[in-house]
Amino acid sequence: MKGRKQFNYAQRWKIVQQKLSPLADGKRLDLTLMVCFLLIVVLASVPWLWQYKLDYQLKELERRIADYNDVAALDQQVTELQAQASNMKAFIQMMVDNQKDPQAIIAQIIRLLPPASQMLSFTLAEDNTIEMTITSDKPVDLIQLRDNLKNSGLFKEFDIRSVFLHKQQQRLELFLRLK
Repeated sequence: MKGRKQFNYAQRWKIVQQKLSPLADGKRLDLTLMVCFLLIVVLASVPWLWQYKLDYQLKELERRIADYNDVAALDQQVTELQAQASNMKAFIQMMVDNQKDPQAIIAQIIRLLPPASQMLSFTLAEDNTIEMTITSDKPVDLIQLRDNLKNSGLFKEFDIRSVFLHKQQQRLELFLRLK
C-alpha cells in the first residue's frame, strides 16, 4: 500500500456537487417555479373563495329571513282571526244578554246598510232566521250591502231573492240566518 488516500470529505463533496450541479440546479429551479405558481394560484383564488363564502352566508341569511316572513304573515292572520272572534263573541254576548232583542239586531243590521238604503220590514224567527225587506236606489248599493253582510261575521247564510239591474229603486227581500 504505497498510495495514500485522502480523507478530506469536504473536498470530495465539492467535487461530487460540481458533477451534479447542472441537474441539481434545474430541479431546484423547477421546484421554485412550481411553488411560486401554486402560491400565485392560491393568492389569486382567495378573493373568489371569500366571495363564495359571503354569497353562501347571504343566501343562508335570506332563507332565515324568509322563514320569519312566513311567521310574520301567520302572526298577522292570527291577529285578524282573534279580532274577528272577539267581534263575534261580543255580538253573541249581546244576543244572549238581550235574549234575541230585535232592537239590538236591527241596530246591528242598520249599521251594515248602505247610506241610501232603508229597512221596510223585519221579522226574527225562533230558529234565528231573519226575514227583512230593504229598498235601495242604486244597483251599486246592492253590491255594497252584499259585501257588508258577508264580511260582518254575524250571519251563517243569507239569500237575496230578486234583483233588478235597471237604475230604479230596488225592493229586496232578504233571508238571513244568525250565527
